[in-house]
Order: sequence, then structure tokens, then C-alpha cells
Amino acid sequence: MLPRLPATSILTAFLAALLIAAGAVRPAPAETGALAAGTRWETTYRVIDGPAPGPTILLVGGVHGNEPAGSRAAEQIANWNLERGRLVIVPRANRAGLELACRALPFEPAERGDLGRNFPRSAGDAPRGALAAALWDLALRLRPGWLVDLHEGYHYSRSQPRSVGSSVIFSRTPRARETAARLVEAVNASIDEPEKCFELRSPPIRGSLARAAADRLGCDALILETTTRGQPLSLRTRQHRILVHGLLSELGMVSGGVDRLMSPRRPDEAAAVRVALYDGEGAAAEWVEEAERELGSGEGCIAMRVGPRDILGGALEDFDAVVFGGGRGSRMGRALGDEGRRAVRDFVRRGGGFAGISAGCYLASNGYPWSLGILDARVVDRENWRRGRGRVTIELTGEGRDLLRSPAESMQALYVNGPLLELAGDSGQGGEPSPADDAAPAGCRTLARFRGGIGDNGSFAAEMAGRPALAAGRFGEGRAIGSSVRLAGAGGLDRLLSRVVLWTARKPREKAAILR
Repeated sequence: MLPRLPATSILTAFLAALLIAAGAVRPAPAETGALAAGTRWETTYRVIDGPAPGPTILLVGGVHGNEPAGSRAAEQIANWNLERGRLVIVPRANRAGLELACRALPFEPAERGDLGRNFPRSAGDAPRGALAAALWDLALRLRPGWLVDLHEGYHYSRSQPRSVGSSVIFSRTPRARETAARLVEAVNASIDEPEKCFELRSPPIRGSLARAAADRLGCDALILETTTRGQPLSLRTRQHRILVHGLLSELGMVSGGVDRLMSPRRPDEAAAVRVALYDGEGAAAEWVEEAERELGSGEGCIAMRVGPRDILGGALEDFDAVVFGGGRGSRMGRALGDEGRRAVRDFVRRGGGFAGISAGCYLASNGYPWSLGILDARVVDRENWRRGRGRVTIELTGEGRDLLRSPAESMQALYVNGPLLELAGDSGQGGEPSPADDAAPAGCRTLARFRGGIGDNGSFAAEMAGRPALAAGRFGEGRAIGSSVRLAGAGGLDRLLSRVVLWTARKPREKAAILR
């Protein structure tokens, strides 16, 4: 556990919170600037000032382009409420590398390609390259009390000591050591498997920004390393948030929890749809990546990955819709647990949108112990769930053509072991009882039907013919869609995922479609 703050820090934070609540003092809006402006390395930074004086923290993510969790965490942390001090965030230091998922600086010679080794190593030494020079100049101007650099390792340091994954690397000062130990304790409290727990290491490597800041500027410095091996991006991003939140909390600089991923929507904000994309246990990584790419490439969506712990922490409050895609529905449901499933149901019941694709459609249905019960539908022929993978023809209903803005009556789609549904509205029979903690699903309609089928592993293709391939319904004040065929991902229906999500989130131009 992190220690109690000194009385002066508690009083400062308390007075700042009272002033903010009373409207006498409002946090200054974040200011932005550019580093290495006018070069191929140009990247932005943000300056966030709290309403009361306090320490200055420089937080850097994305130094290595194949380590995305730190960059994403930094962008999310920029939405937190700062109570005092100054937080300067460079979320995408190696912007070009992040775009290419490349560790090194693209186009640079090998001797200065690693941005994480380009900073001064001794007195009188200069940074190497324009980007390192710009970052170093920012540090010189700020003279921060703390510098925090967010990275990722390839393996867990506990089981593979040659890797720095899952570690906190601290500069050689008593304060940095003691703080690092408390941060490790805090993040390890969220980890169930001992071999994946974080460890302490010191000092930062020579040539790193953290080592240079500690040696040349005299500040305390930390390198926070998560592990890419076998862990979803949302989990690694959250671990970074836990560690940074621990430091800011200890300094009395931040209010609120670690699961604030986006800023509250302002009345004058553009009407972009905020989409939470599940990528926790049970999600197929390749589908999540493709879905994120599609949702973020246009049609007015902002997509962000979330995991079970984010959902339990209330992260859905700032989103308009949530998407569960390909993978294993049972593992998704069990990873959420009773409380997480209830949080998703509450989100939709209060007006949020829900899209369940393939495995996510299983999750949305009734009848399984891990079901969400958001769609008034049950899965039939459950013992033959491994029906196979292949192209199928689906025939759109009139409502389906309206919603998907498709002039075609039929189209080819990729089927990958999706559920065979029976809708209460189609069959005259209700699904099995859904959890009795809130509203019941209603108004379920077929948007598309299978024209043919797939019959592998002992199943029968004829069982699919005529069954719903896409269905939509209401749940409380919210809208939900379930799809037994792939939307996005390899072989998915181009752009249909965005249209589906926009409809569930009640995008204005979609309102006239169906189920008003």
C-alpha cells in the first residue's frame, strides 16, 4: 500500500479540491506544443497545470515504437484531474516508429536509431539526433522533480532475468528507491499470477532519458516496464496507469481512479462516437487489431481498448458503445465475472450501445451461465458450436438494408463458429431467463439470415439455413446488435462494423433505421 501523504500535502489537495468544487478555481486547460517541429520526427506534448502549486513531472511514452502500451497510457493519463503541480506529457515520442510498430527511429542510421540510447552519457555530452535533442531541451527547460519513461519488455523479469519486462527501474536516490518499491507493491496487488509480478531494478541504462535526467539534472527518475508476452494491450496499458497514478497520488497531485480513460464530454465537443473495444481474456488479438483499425479510420468513431478490470473500474461511463468481437464468448463472460457482466448490462440499460460479433454474439445471448442476456435470443444446436469456418451467403431483410445502408439484398460474409440464434420475436418462444438484476431484452429483430450453411465437425449445414445471421434489439434504454458472421477482421464485411456501432450509439443519421 502507498503511505499516507504528509499533512501539508493532504491540506493542499483538500483546499484545491474545495476551490474547484466551489468554482473559485478551475484547472487550467491542457496546453499543447510541438517537439522537433518541422522535421519528420515532429511530435506533440501537453502541459497540464493544476490549480495549486506543486511538483513538475515529465512523463514520456512511445520512445520505442514497438512498445505501444506506454504511449496509450500517457494519452489516457492526460485526461486525469490534476489537483496541483504541473504534468508535462509526451505521449508519442517516436511517432514515426509507433505508426510502423518499429522499435527504432525509421530512416536513421543504426548508431542513432535507438532513441532510448541517444541521451547524454557524461558531462558535456550532447544528445544524438534531432528528436533526442528536442526531448532533452524540453527536460532542460522544465527541470522536473520526476522524470517517468514508459516502456515494455518482451518477457517477465522474474522468469527471464535478461528481460526488463514487468519491472520498475529507479535512479540511485533513496527517494526513488522507496517510491519505486511502493509502486511495485501497488501494481502487484492487481496481478494474480506470481510469476508475472513486477520487480525492482536499478539504475536506468546509460544513454536513456531517465539516466541522463538523473545524472545531469539531478531529478528522480523511473522507467516503468510492462511485458508484451501473452498479455493484452489493455492490461499492459492499465498497469502503466496504476504505476503513474501511484506516483501522482503520493505527491498529492491527482484525484480520481486509474480507470478514467477519456475526459468528460464537453457540451461543445464534436459528436464523435466513443467506442470501447474489448480486448481482454477471450478476445482474438487479430480481430481486435482489425476492428480498432476500421473503427478509427473514419465514420466518426474514436475507439479505445478496454479489459475486464477497466470495465469493473467504471471505464464504460465515458463511452457511447462497447464492442465484443471474435474469440471465445465463454472466456469473455467468465473474465468479466458477475460484477463485470452487470456493469456491461447497466451500461446498455442506461442507453449505451452494444455490438456482439461472433463470440461476442454468444456473450449477448441468453442461456449460458456467463451470458449477458442483452439480446432476446437463445443459441440452438449448442453442442455443434464448432461448425467450421468459411464464406457464406447472407440475405438482408428490409430493416437490415436500411441499417447497413446496403442496396444489395444479399452478400458474402465470413463465418467462424458463430452462434445459431433463435429470436423470441421470430419463433414466438422467449429465450431462457436472463439475469434478473435489471431490464429484460426486448424487440429483437432479424437483420439478415443465412441462405446456406457450413457443416463441419459432425454438424449439419442445413441447420444454418434460414437462421438469423444478424439481429438487433433493445435493452432498457440501449440498443444492441448481435452478428454470427465476422464484421471487420480478416474476411470481414468491409465498413459494416462502423455502421453497426454508429447505430447502436444512436448516431443522428442512423436514428431513422429501425427499432426507434
